[in-house]
Amino acid sequence: MRRLALCLLLTACGAAPDPFAARYPTARYLVAEGTGATPEAAAASARARIAEQIAAKLHSVLEVESQGGDQATERTRQRIEVEARFERAELIRIPPEAAMCDPTGCRARAVLARQAAADALGADYDRAAVPFRQAAAAAETAAALALADVGRTETTLVFTRELRAAEAAFHALPGPAWRLRAVTDRPHAPFLADRQRALALEARRGQVLRSVAVSVDPLPKMDAALAEVTTAALLGALHALGVEARIDATCAGLALTPRAEVTCDRNGIGARCALHLDARLQRCADPAPLAHINFAAAGLVGVDPRSEDAARRRLAERIVPAALAGPLAEALRATLPLAR
Repeated sequence: MRRLALCLLLTACGAAPDPFAARYPTARYLVAEGTGATPEAAAASARARIAEQIAAKLHSVLEVESQGGDQATERTRQRIEVEARFERAELIRIPPEAAMCDPTGCRARAVLARQAAADALGADYDRAAVPFRQAAAAAETAAALALADVGRTETTLVFTRELRAAEAAFHALPGPAWRLRAVTDRPHAPFLADRQRALALEARRGQVLRSVAVSVDPLPKMDAALAEVTTAALLGALHALGVEARIDATCAGLALTPRAEVTCDRNGIGARCALHLDARLQRCADPAPLAHINFAAAGLVGVDPRSEDAARRRLAERIVPAALAGPLAEALRATLPLAR
């Protein structure tokens, strides 16, 4: 009978609630246990496990955010994965009652108050958001001016500059916001508002771009057939980028002036013809270039073992809008509000 009473007593003690868990509920705290040969080693191990919990949660957040995201979101995710560390280690505490040692070693429990971490990380986010909010305000003002004065090149150039500054500043925000979400288990409302503002700027970008018209000058001193193909490819590439482009002698706004030369030679595999193409973007009333475009990376080369005429035909097949759009976008993105 005495043995049964002792067993019941031990069972009751084993089922008693953990006072530490009651004091630090998981709804309000992150808790982790660490072990080590010394109290310091056990405490360091416990702190590291808290950081590991946050890193694991951050990876889960990144997976959710990247589903259905665009290329910019994916680049941000990859960058944050490299930086998946909790950098506010001073907020992780080891309560005195949570550290103990016995002959087998030491054990410690670390705690992180979710609200304290949220306050600190929220302040970090607010500081990071200041440049974006300033740049977004400037871009919004510039967009209004550009849309109110359609056809005036200068307002478009100013808007593009302010837009690029806002885009660059916004790229610094997902990291702090997603780290905060990893701690609080909920989206950060100021980040949602900033992201909505960035999306509104993207909509304005499209509106301003649709107001831009580019006149493409004819190609002088060039084979007529290749000149026609090249001009058509330039027009098609600009259209693919969302730019209204046309061949128009009465230029109004911006002009794209291409220069081209075709060279042909023969080698061991036959005739080879290459198109050496570049262009400059300028205001119609001002010859000073706004941008230079080099199409060397487009690989505009035609090769045929039979003859030079056949190689020229192969070259013409390579001169298509898709080949020219990449170099155009890279060169014009700082000048025109093209999509990223």
